[in-house]
Amino acid sequence: MDILTRIVKLREERNWSEYKLAEKSGLTQSTISSWYRGNKDTSPKLDSLMRVCEGFGITLSQFFMDDQEKEITLTDSQFALLENISRLTPSQQEALMQFLNSMFSEIQSHETEKKPDEKPDKNPDGKKADKKAVK
Repeated sequence: MDILTRIVKLREERNWSEYKLAEKSGLTQSTISSWYRGNKDTSPKLDSLMRVCEGFGITLSQFFMDDQEKEITLTDSQFALLENISRLTPSQQEALMQFLNSMFSEIQSHETEKKPDEKPDKNPDGKKADKKAVK
């Protein structure tokens, strides 16, 4: 798939106009439109393509993935989070990963843990139990 076809596909998947892509990527709409009107010399240069990818919330490698490979689309907050993580030193990234793993382990253990003072939502016969307020 050529670059312009890929851009159109990604744009259409998001229901974006050329204007919306220009807005998200920081390029002008006339620049984007010129790619479709011109010859090979007007196709996106690398710096413009990188800005288009940023607008879509994907990496260049994701842009060039086969259609058979799974595509990952990031939200703006996920993209910002990854940008911030990339600014950390390797040891800071490792510390962050350990923190996140411990947080997820704690969440998981709380979800699987049964508290003895909790009453089940269902009676032994499978019907939903009536919860009564205690005053």
